[in-house]
Amino acid sequence: MTRDDLEAALPDLVVGPYEDQGALADTEGLTVTDTEGNVEFYAMAVVGEGPRLQIFMTDNARYQTDAGVGPGTELAVAASVYGPATLSYSVEGESREYASFVAGPANIEFRTGTGGDAGIYATEEGYNETQDYEPSAPIQSIEIYSFDC
Repeated sequence: MTRDDLEAALPDLVVGPYEDQGALADTEGLTVTDTEGNVEFYAMAVVGEGPRLQIFMTDNARYQTDAGVGPGTELAVAASVYGPATLSYSVEGESREYASFVAGPANIEFRTGTGGDAGIYATEEGYNETQDYEPSAPIQSIEIYSFDC
Protein backbone atom coordinates (compact mmCIF):
# COMPACT_ATOMS: atom_id res chain seq x y z
CA MET A 1 0.00 0.00 0.00
CA THR A 2 1.24 3.48 -0.85
CA ARG A 3 0.14 6.87 0.45
CA ASP A 4 -2.17 7.26 -2.55
CA ASP A 5 -3.73 3.84 -1.83
CA LEU A 6 -4.22 4.78 1.83
CA GLU A 7 -5.85 8.12 1.00
CA ALA A 8 -8.16 6.46 -1.53
CA ALA A 9 -9.17 3.74 0.95
CA LEU A 10 -9.84 6.18 3.82
CA PRO A 11 -11.20 9.41 2.29
CA ASP A 12 -12.69 10.62 5.61
CA LEU A 13 -9.30 10.68 7.33
CA VAL A 14 -6.38 13.09 6.94
CA VAL A 15 -3.03 11.64 5.90
CA GLY A 16 -0.04 13.79 6.82
CA PRO A 17 3.64 13.64 7.75
CA TYR A 18 4.93 11.89 10.85
CA GLU A 19 4.22 13.77 14.06
CA ASP A 20 7.31 14.49 16.14
CA GLN A 21 9.79 11.69 15.38
CA GLY A 22 7.22 9.09 14.41
CA ALA A 23 5.99 5.99 16.12
CA LEU A 24 8.95 3.61 15.81
CA ALA A 25 12.66 4.22 15.31
CA ASP A 26 14.05 3.20 11.91
CA THR A 27 10.72 3.90 10.23
CA GLU A 28 9.41 6.68 8.07
CA GLY A 29 5.83 7.25 7.29
CA LEU A 30 2.59 9.04 7.81
CA THR A 31 0.30 10.11 10.62
CA VAL A 32 -3.38 9.45 9.95
CA THR A 33 -5.80 11.68 11.88
CA ASP A 34 -9.48 12.40 11.99
CA THR A 35 -10.71 15.80 10.81
CA GLU A 36 -10.17 17.27 14.30
CA GLY A 37 -6.50 16.24 14.31
CA ASN A 38 -6.80 13.25 16.68
CA VAL A 39 -4.33 10.52 15.76
CA GLU A 40 -6.05 7.40 14.44
CA PHE A 41 -2.89 5.45 13.51
CA TYR A 42 0.57 5.63 11.96
CA ALA A 43 1.34 4.08 8.57
CA MET A 44 5.04 3.31 8.19
CA ALA A 45 7.79 1.82 6.10
CA VAL A 46 11.20 0.68 7.25
CA VAL A 47 13.67 3.50 6.50
CA GLY A 48 14.83 3.16 2.91
CA GLU A 49 12.06 0.75 1.94
CA GLY A 50 9.32 3.32 1.16
CA PRO A 51 7.03 4.32 -0.41
CA ARG A 52 5.31 0.98 0.28
CA LEU A 53 3.71 1.15 3.74
CA GLN A 54 4.41 -2.04 5.69
CA ILE A 55 3.57 -1.29 9.33
CA PHE A 56 0.41 0.17 10.82
CA MET A 57 0.48 1.11 14.52
CA THR A 58 -2.10 2.60 16.85
CA ASP A 59 -2.69 3.25 20.53
CA ASN A 60 -6.26 4.31 19.76
CA ALA A 61 -8.63 2.04 21.73
CA ARG A 62 -11.20 2.20 18.92
CA TYR A 63 -9.01 -0.19 16.91
CA GLN A 64 -9.28 -3.82 17.96
CA THR A 65 -8.85 -7.30 16.54
CA ASP A 66 -11.92 -9.25 15.43
CA ALA A 67 -11.91 -10.77 18.93
CA GLY A 68 -12.10 -7.33 20.60
CA VAL A 69 -8.47 -7.09 21.77
CA GLY A 70 -6.64 -3.79 21.35
CA PRO A 71 -5.12 -0.83 23.17
CA GLY A 72 -6.41 -0.74 26.73
CA THR A 73 -7.24 -4.45 26.90
CA GLU A 74 -5.78 -6.06 30.02
CA LEU A 75 -3.30 -8.88 29.39
CA ALA A 76 -5.44 -11.35 31.37
CA VAL A 77 -8.41 -10.59 29.11
CA ALA A 78 -6.29 -10.98 25.96
CA ALA A 79 -4.94 -14.29 27.32
CA SER A 80 -8.49 -15.52 27.91
CA VAL A 81 -9.15 -14.91 24.20
CA TYR A 82 -5.84 -16.00 22.61
CA GLY A 83 -4.31 -18.38 25.15
CA PRO A 84 -1.23 -18.08 27.37
CA ALA A 85 0.95 -15.01 26.93
CA THR A 86 4.69 -14.65 26.63
CA LEU A 87 6.13 -11.18 27.17
CA SER A 88 9.49 -10.15 25.75
CA TYR A 89 11.80 -7.25 25.12
CA SER A 90 15.34 -6.68 23.96
CA VAL A 91 17.58 -3.83 25.02
CA GLU A 92 18.87 -3.86 21.41
CA GLY A 93 15.28 -3.30 20.21
CA GLU A 94 14.78 -0.07 22.18
CA SER A 95 13.45 -2.21 25.06
CA ARG A 96 9.98 -2.23 23.49
CA GLU A 97 7.98 -4.83 25.39
CA TYR A 98 5.57 -7.06 23.47
CA ALA A 99 3.09 -9.76 24.41
CA SER A 100 2.50 -12.73 22.13
CA PHE A 101 -0.23 -15.29 22.60
CA VAL A 102 -0.34 -19.00 21.73
CA ALA A 103 -3.29 -18.50 19.35
CA GLY A 104 -2.80 -14.80 18.60
CA PRO A 105 -3.52 -13.36 15.16
CA ALA A 106 -0.77 -13.57 12.53
CA ASN A 107 1.16 -10.39 11.73
CA ILE A 108 -0.20 -8.45 14.73
CA GLU A 109 2.08 -7.47 17.60
CA PHE A 110 0.72 -6.33 20.96
CA ARG A 111 2.98 -3.78 22.64
CA THR A 112 2.75 -3.47 26.41
CA GLY A 113 5.32 -0.80 27.08
CA THR A 114 9.03 -0.41 27.53
CA GLY A 115 11.32 -2.91 29.26
CA GLY A 116 9.36 -4.64 32.04
CA ASP A 117 6.32 -2.42 32.22
CA ALA A 118 4.12 -5.53 32.40
CA GLY A 119 6.47 -8.52 32.56
CA ILE A 120 8.50 -9.78 35.50
CA TYR A 121 11.96 -10.72 34.20
CA ALA A 122 14.99 -12.46 35.68
CA THR A 123 17.37 -9.95 34.11
CA GLU A 124 17.29 -6.54 32.46
CA GLU A 125 20.09 -7.24 29.98
CA GLY A 126 19.98 -8.46 26.37
CA TYR A 127 16.89 -10.33 25.23
CA ASN A 128 14.30 -11.14 27.89
CA GLU A 129 11.24 -13.36 27.86
CA THR A 130 8.75 -14.35 30.56
CA GLN A 131 5.34 -15.87 31.15
CA ASP A 132 5.21 -14.07 34.51
CA TYR A 133 3.44 -10.73 34.18
CA GLU A 134 0.97 -8.36 35.80
CA PRO A 135 -2.44 -9.62 34.57
CA SER A 136 -4.07 -6.19 34.79
CA ALA A 137 -1.35 -4.52 32.70
CA PRO A 138 -2.88 -3.08 29.53
CA ILE A 139 -1.91 -3.50 25.94
CA GLN A 140 -0.67 -0.04 24.98
CA SER A 141 -0.69 -0.36 21.21
CA ILE A 142 -1.06 -2.80 18.35
CA GLU A 143 1.16 -3.07 15.30
CA ILE A 144 0.06 -4.75 12.09
CA TYR A 145 2.76 -5.89 9.67
CA SER A 146 2.30 -6.54 5.98
CA PHE A 147 5.50 -8.61 5.88
CA ASP A 148 6.67 -11.53 8.01
CA CYS A 149 7.39 -10.43 11.61
